[in-house]
Amino acid sequence: MDTLDLMETKYHLIESSLSESEAILAHDACNLAMAFIGQVNGRIRRTWAISAN
Repeated sequence: MDTLDLMETKYHLIESSLSESEAILAHDACNLAMAFIGQVNGRIRRTWAISAN
């Protein structure tokens, strides 16, 4: 799953939430997942750049 898919899921979950707290939880959980994806992708790129040299 990439960040675009996750954004789409995030907004679908927010729209279908039954309460404000549920919408906030979905929003925060997806933001944390996107931050994790960004960190992992950054590490993979750095590792590849080091190994390419």
